[in-house]
Amino acid sequence: MGEYDIAVTDYNQEIQIDPNTGDAHLRRGENQSMQKLGICYQETNGKEKALTDFNKAIKLDPNLKNAYKKRGKEQQIQIQRIYMRKHRFIY
Repeated sequence: MGEYDIAVTDYNQEIQIDPNTGDAHLRRGENQSMQKLGICYQETNGKEKALTDFNKAIKLDPNLKNAYKKRGKEQQIQIQRIYMRKHRFIY
């Protein structure tokens, strides 16, 4: 089990104890966002998990401005990848 897996396990435990904390969802989303870079998850899987956690964090605490920033960045990366695939920069 890698460090990212351990972190996700810890965040899952925190969320299980208190599912209504936006911070835990934000941190787990950040971790999963890092994992999508190829460390643990396949790219699409990590990306979707990260967005799900950012959305949940915002729903639980609309004042978590960092969650909006991270979600926007994830969405921007998705748009860039679609563009690059469309124009055959990524195979």
